[in-house]
Formats: sequence, C-alpha cells, structure tokens
Amino acid sequence: MQPIPETLQQLSGLLHSAAMSINMQERAGALHHLTQYKSQSGYTVCLLHIIAAQQVSSTIRMLAATDLKNYVKLEWNPPMRPSNLPNGDREILKRDLVEVMISLPAGPIQDLVSTVVSIIGEHDFYPQWQNLLPDLVKILVKSENIKEIYGVLHSVNSIFKRYREGSIDALEDELLHIENVFGKPFVTLFDNLCKRISSVTPQTQPPQDYLIMVNSFHMCVKIFYSLNRLELSDFFNSALKTIIPIFDFILQWNHPALIEQNPTKPSVLTEIKTTVLKCCVILIQLYSEDIEPYAKQLTQSVLNVLANAPSSSSEDQLVSYGLSYITTIVKYRSMAPLVMENQDLTQLISKLIFPNIHIREEDKELFEESPEQYIRRDIEGSDNETRRRAGHDLLNGLKKNDQSGVVMNLLGTKLNETMSSQEWEKQDMAIYIFISIAVLQETRASGVVEVHPQFNVLEYYDRFITPILGNPGQTHPILIADAIKFATIFRAQLTPNHINELFKMLGNLLMHKNKIVHTYAAWSIERIIELKLQNGQQYRLSVQDLLPPCDLLLSRLFDALHQHVESQCNEYIMKTILTICIRLKDAFERYIDRFIQPLSVMMGAVVKESKIPQFDHYLFDTIGCIIRYVPSRVQLFEQYILPNCNQILQNNVREFTPYALQLLGVMLESQPRNKQLPQHYFDVFGQIVKPHMYDNRSNIPGVVGYINSFLAYSPEVIFEKSPKMLTDTLNIFSTLINNTTYDHEGFRVVNAIVQHVPFRFFEQHFANILTILFNRLQRRPGAKFLRCLIIFFSLFTVKHNAELLIQTIEGIQQGLFNIISEKWVSNIDTVHGIKQRKICAIALIKLACGTPYVFRHMPVEFVWPHMIEFCVKIIDPEKLDPTAYFTSGIAQSRTGEGFHELKGTSSASGGASLLDNFMDPKAFFHDQLKSLFSNPEVGQQAQALLNKVNMTEQQKVRALLG
Repeated sequence: MQPIPETLQQLSGLLHSAAMSINMQERAGALHHLTQYKSQSGYTVCLLHIIAAQQVSSTIRMLAATDLKNYVKLEWNPPMRPSNLPNGDREILKRDLVEVMISLPAGPIQDLVSTVVSIIGEHDFYPQWQNLLPDLVKILVKSENIKEIYGVLHSVNSIFKRYREGSIDALEDELLHIENVFGKPFVTLFDNLCKRISSVTPQTQPPQDYLIMVNSFHMCVKIFYSLNRLELSDFFNSALKTIIPIFDFILQWNHPALIEQNPTKPSVLTEIKTTVLKCCVILIQLYSEDIEPYAKQLTQSVLNVLANAPSSSSEDQLVSYGLSYITTIVKYRSMAPLVMENQDLTQLISKLIFPNIHIREEDKELFEESPEQYIRRDIEGSDNETRRRAGHDLLNGLKKNDQSGVVMNLLGTKLNETMSSQEWEKQDMAIYIFISIAVLQETRASGVVEVHPQFNVLEYYDRFITPILGNPGQTHPILIADAIKFATIFRAQLTPNHINELFKMLGNLLMHKNKIVHTYAAWSIERIIELKLQNGQQYRLSVQDLLPPCDLLLSRLFDALHQHVESQCNEYIMKTILTICIRLKDAFERYIDRFIQPLSVMMGAVVKESKIPQFDHYLFDTIGCIIRYVPSRVQLFEQYILPNCNQILQNNVREFTPYALQLLGVMLESQPRNKQLPQHYFDVFGQIVKPHMYDNRSNIPGVVGYINSFLAYSPEVIFEKSPKMLTDTLNIFSTLINNTTYDHEGFRVVNAIVQHVPFRFFEQHFANILTILFNRLQRRPGAKFLRCLIIFFSLFTVKHNAELLIQTIEGIQQGLFNIISEKWVSNIDTVHGIKQRKICAIALIKLACGTPYVFRHMPVEFVWPHMIEFCVKIIDPEKLDPTAYFTSGIAQSRTGEGFHELKGTSSASGGASLLDNFMDPKAFFHDQLKSLFSNPEVGQQAQALLNKVNMTEQQKVRALLG
C-alpha cells in the first residue's frame, strides 16, 4: 500500500464514511475495507501522510490521527500474539513522526500525534529508538516557533511520566542518557521561557501565542517533576540555582489573561503553581539538604500563595500541596524555625489552618449529593489532596515540634471555643481538631494506641459525643457522622460499658434515613468487632462478648438493607454482616433460620442485576462463611442457595459463576459421609468439565476447587459409579498444566488426585501424568512450575512412597530419575509456605533416609550429602511450624480475570490426616537417620558420607543425633 494520491483520497473517504455516514450499510462497508487495508504494509504510513497534508480537511486529519493512535496502541506491542505492524512501517513511523508532529498547529491533532510518539516511546525508548531524544533536542535548540516547542515538550512529558514510579536502579541507565542528551538544553529552555513570559506586559488580550507559551512553561515543570521524582541527579542538583528562582517566580506570578472565569475550574496559573508545589514537596521530602539553601525564600512565597488563595474548590489542590510543603518544612529541625519562629503562629493557625479545616459549602453539597464520594474521602483515606487533610497533617507537624507549648495552647483554646458552641459547624470543627491533635499513634487493627496526655478521650466522649449519638433527631447528619467517626477512631479507649451502650446507639442509627449516617454506623460496628489488642493477635471482644449485642445488630443490619432504598446494595452494611459471621463462626447457627431466607433473596436479586460488585462479593462470602461454619445445616442451604447457584450455571452468568462454584464446593464438603452424594453434585461436575467453562478464565480456580471438594468426598464411590469422571479430571489437569498462567491450578487438580484417590484408580494413568509434566518441564520450566512440581513429588512420596515414584519415572526413561532428583533437591529451598515446606521436608527425609534406590543406583557420594544439607535447611524451625497441616495443592495463588476467592469457602482441613504421623519433621528426621545408620547394608556408608556434608549442616545433624 503506497501513499500515492489515489490511495490517500480513497482512504480519506473510507475514514469519513466509517465515522460519519448515517447509512449503516455504507458505514459497515467502509469499516470492512479499512480492516482489509490494516492488514497491508504501508497503512500507517498512508495515515501519517493524510495527517500531514494541510490541504485535507481538519475533520479527515483528525480521523486519521485517531485511527493511527488506536492502531499503534493495539499493534505496537500486543501482549499475547505477534504484531500485525510490519517492521518497515515501524521504522518509517519512528523516522517521520516527530517531523509531522511539530509541523502541526497546537491542538487536538497534534496532541494525538504526540500520543502516538508517547506510545511508541513507552516501548522502544530508548534502546530501540535512540535518535528520538536527539531529534527532539535539535528542535528545542533551533526552533523559535513556540508551537513546535510545545509539541516537542508535550511528547517528552508523555514519555517521561513513567519515571515518576519504579526503581531508580532499574531506570538509572535511561535517566543518565536523558540527563546527558536533554538536561542542559532543557534547563536553558526553561530559563528562557521564564524570561520571555516575565517580559510580557499585562493586558486583557495578550499575544495569540501567549497561552501556548504558558502551557509550554507548564510542561517544563511537569518534566522536571518526572525526572526528579525518584532521585535528584548531580546535574539537576547543580541546576537548582537556575530552577528554584523559576519556581519562586511562578509562585509569585499573576497575569490577568490567566484568570479563570469559571469558579469550579482551576485556572492555568493555578495548575502551574500546583505542579510547582508538588515539585517543592518532593524536593523537601527527599533532598532536604540540597534544597535547604533555597527554603527561606520558597517558604515565604508558599505562605503568600496560601494567604491569597480563594476558598473555591478549584483551588483545593493548590492549597493542599501548599500546606503539605509547610508541613514538610516543619518536620525538619533545621528548617522548622522558618515557620515556628519567623511566623506569627497565632496568625498562621487562625488564618491558614482553621479556615481550611472548617467545613465548607462544597463539603455540605458533597454530603447531600454524592454520599459515596464523601465516604471515600472521609473514612477510606482518599482525601489526600483535600484542604482538610492537609490542614490535619500540618496540625500534626506543628504539634510534634511544639517545644514551647504555644501551638497546643492555641489549639486548646480553639477547641474549648468550638466545643461549647451551639453551631453544628463549629462542633464539627472541634471534633476534627480533637482527632488531629489527640491521636499520637494509630493502627488499623488496634485503633489509637497512644493519645496525647493533654487530652482525656473519655471525658470528651461522655460530654460531647454521647449526646449527639443518643439524640440524633436533634442533630445535623454531618455532626452525627463526625461523632460516629470519633467513637470509631477512639474505640480502643472505650470501656466495655461504653462499647455496649455504643452498640445500642449504632443499632438505632442503622435505621437513620441519611445514607452516610447509617453507612457510618455499619462501618463503626465492623471496626469495633474487628478491634484487636495492641499485640495485634487477640480480639478485644470475645465471641461471648459479641453474642448479646449481635441479636439487635444483625436484625438492624438486615432491616437497613431492606428498608433504605438507596442502601439495598450497601457494601459497608454487607461487610459488617460478613465480619460478624466470621467472628461468630459456628455460634452464628442460632441466627441461620432468621437470615438465610433474606440472604437467598438478595442473592437472587444480584444474580438478575448486579449493581455494586463489592457488595456482591461480601454477600457471597457471607453465605460461604455460614455454610462453612455450620455444615450440619447443609440441607437448609441446599434449599435456599442451591437454586440460585444452578441458575447462575445454567444461564452462564459470567461474573457470578466463580462464586457459585465455590459455594457448591463448600456445600459438597459439608455433605455427611454416611449418605449417598446427591445427584445434583454429579450433574454440576458434568457441567464444569465442558470446554465453555474455561472461556471465562475467572472460572478456573472455582472449577478446580469444586473438583478438589468432589474428589475429597468419596472417590471410591464416585469412580466406581462413573470411571469416566477420572478421565475428565485428568483432561482438565492436562489442559491447565500446559498453560503458564494456570499451571498451578493444574497442580491443584493432580495433587487432589494423589491426596484423595486410591492409587489403584489412577495407577494406569500415572506414567502418563508424569510424561505430561516432564514434557512441560522440558518446554517451559518456569520457577513457579518447578516449585509446584517439587510439591507434587513430595506429596506423592508422603502419601504413597518414593520407590513407586522412582520406578514409574525410570519406566518412562532409564536414568531419568537422576536428572529429576537433581532439580528436586537443588530447587527445594525455593518452596515457600509453612505447610508446603513441611510436606517437602518429610518427603526429602524419606527419600534420603528410607529409599534404597539412592544408594544402589545414584552417584550417592555427591547426591546424598546435598540431600542431607537441604533436609537440615528445610526443617529450620524459623521456617517451619511443626503443628501446621498440609492442605492440598500449592499456596493459594490466584490469577484470574475478575476472580475473587471467598474467605468463607477456604478450608484448611482437606489434608489434615495426611501428616498426622509426621507432626514434628525434626523428630522424624532424627528417627530416620537413626534407622539409616543402623541399616546393615548401607549404615556404615551413610555415616561415612556424613563427613562430606557441609560443616554447618553436619554439626546440626550430629547435635540432632546427640
């Protein structure tokens, strides 16, 4: 496909028809022809010619640029297949893109071409596109055209954004290349732009190119941030004497043309100053010694910005980063006097902090109109860039450096003033101040673990919080939410009586009509129930403590889901129900008859229409927990839950099939072993082995989990009834084991067979199982696959015996076990997980000390000492819990599109009996060594070989033997 006029004209017409035609048939035909063109060499080159052709209409050029961007994004580096973009086209694009980009006027078409440069640069810069940066630098150095300069800076900024994250070690070579090629021209350009902008005379209508110049200036600030986010290089450290005055100029800069008329939208100037403040915060946080010489002037400029910032929401990020800068300054002893001594602290706190933590009209509107966003900000920690959060952080910083007590006295006075006020807005502010200054140390599990000695939490709680929570009808909903938040944050300080009374008040507040209030009530209950002592291990409230209030709380939680229309899928309420279920475990049985029916109704509703995925997950998890903890009621669960699960499978409801499989699996595990397994579980097995179940990759863990539960039930009965089921299971194993993403799930299947199925059933298939594994090992031996293979060998060795494993391997190919054992022994220490290491330890001990083959057919002088060394390492008590049981399969690794494992369906009892005779691997090792050394055939040889064991491990063995 050549970029000749006829071809370009035809392609332009197709682009227009495909996007703009109102005739559906014409549009479909144009799309079909474009798809055919895309398979031809030269397609992207033709698009680039259309974009560059000034005589072509801007609409067509825009369509060509959009198509080029989308096609390059799709084909430049596809993750799972070869690219359809020819190498010749790639080279032409990299050669001509920059020239086309800078020839375009500033606007959406140039932005799209710049994005194409960025997409290619993301993958090819800089090893496969080494001329990109030099070409761009040439333009920056030579061009006087601000539009060209902006185009280059736009592309550079897009490419350099990736340097804001990652490891400096991994990116060191690239950053050094950028510094050498781009550093000096960039600083020079930045300085020149500053001089040009500062020389413009203020006027209502500045020159046409002024805004492009301002945007170019902003790009320079963004680029500086990207290049120095991870590390301030020596070059940029030396350039600070040029850069910092530019930052200072920006912070003081004002221009009538840059004023934004829309109060809800930040102005260009506000955005530039915000980015400068982000740079300053990073410089102070990471490179305080380098920035300290410039801190005095910067601090004064930042304080001036904050003092003059409007209260509108459009300035929130600016104020937030400004306060963050002051907070960071205060943290450093050498720079704190710039704020603590050289400023009037009374003015600083009253004029800078208090106005920014006072509730604003925007906050009230958010509370009423966007409850979800308010909740995310207030209790989920997504308020990092809000004024309140920045004010809170600054209060903390001032508090920690308040050697004279001036700050705490000022705050105490303000607290007393606002606490006694009748205005709810001031009471809201008082609660916020108290939380900010009273909390010294806090953890998620244990709540506040250290309180400032100047504040009595219980006195404040009794005097101000309890009246709000006890009389919600007389209080503004925002203040009720504040009071709930206070009680939740200081839950560790509350006495048992306080907590019992709080549960009653929260139970009542669950029925409050305001969504945020009843959501906060549910959140608070969940946090209190989950509260742990400071050791982080023991719960503050025992199950016996929870049972009395839970009767009321559960009733109110379910009533809240039923009665509040806007909260019928409230994830916080559902999570609280789940938490109660998890804490009560089998004690939840007393509530099953009351709540299984509403849970079933909710499950049926979400199956028909899913609204909030997190709510759905907590709902399914709650049901799974109940089934797991109260298996004796499995018939009741089958009555209410099984129909919904069957509906999910029959209708192939993609998002819920993984959940249904897990619930079916746990119901299967709950079946009494003295009764025949109901037919519907066999029917489900027949469904899950069908190929369409694997179209949705998130089904795979659920399918495998169900197979494990199915095999654990009674494999003799199952396979005698239907021998084909074993063949179907092995087919699933074979499919998964050859998929590098899901090979661990294949091992879960075969491990379940080894663990639960008598050997006589799969004896004829065992050699084929091993052959499949060895073929995969030979083709793609990844680290994960090796770990899983070692666990499989170990499991078989413990469940059956090593001799049987060796005989089968040698039957496949003589001498193969020597090769396999080398991989087994040398990689065994890569296995992680207490339970997995235990099974590997027992197996290796049996192999080294109880397998005649090792001494008869292997190079024992080399192999056996290594086996003993690894036996010693793997039974290290720091890595191995002698009381841990092994569960089938590998560690619960989960990879799957959209898959969520339910806590309630995770069982740790599946293989408990497997290692009952090996409770202490260390003692087992001792006994096996004693038995080996007393063996008349190989005992003396083994004792002699012990001298070849590494000295450290040898000493441990001798100490073990006494």
